[in-house]
Amino acid sequence: MTSATLASTHHHSEHHLAEVDYFNPDQTVITALKRGISNGQDLVLNLDKDNELLLIGSRGEYFSHLENEERFFTTPVDRLEIAILGKHDKRSPSVENVGRSVDELLWKAAYYSSEGRLMQGCYPADMVEIDYWPNLTRLPHTSNTARIIALLSRHPAPVAFVARLLKVPADEIYQFYSAARCAGLAKPINRKFEEPTLEPHRNQSLISSLMKKISSL
Repeated sequence: MTSATLASTHHHSEHHLAEVDYFNPDQTVITALKRGISNGQDLVLNLDKDNELLLIGSRGEYFSHLENEERFFTTPVDRLEIAILGKHDKRSPSVENVGRSVDELLWKAAYYSSEGRLMQGCYPADMVEIDYWPNLTRLPHTSNTARIIALLSRHPAPVAFVARLLKVPADEIYQFYSAARCAGLAKPINRKFEEPTLEPHRNQSLISSLMKKISSL
């Protein structure tokens, strides 16, 4: 299979764009995580007492205390409690306590948030290139994931074409691409794209106390 053959399929994928269901990362935990990571912030994200996540953006690491990962990552972000982790907070990990890479965290966040949909900013006509193999033993994936990575690491190809070539359901390839793109191991090479600049998180606990004071006036 040549690059020319793969490239010729690009226009055949365009008609699939209108049929695709997309999800907005701003409505999920994805953008909240990226905001903390890009600004080097340390955050604590809570769904309930059994599902807490520590994002140590200053070190590019995270610590998971999640009883149910899928439930946490599919919960709308406005239902999560997000706060800046204070330096003297007892939950802050020590320097000796090494966490997991945030790349794995972003994969999981997008994989579960996708639910078979494409993340906004990703398209079926994207000619995708894989930069490196992820450690799939640490990540949620399907039985087809390794085949998809093997193909795209050798021959960049449009997402929709990969689904047809490998006979993989469209929702599965969309879930993979969303996760791989979010984690930074996949990129479209047929168009330019730039990650948006994200403002740092503000201290929610401080904002909440101020709002309570205002409402009591």
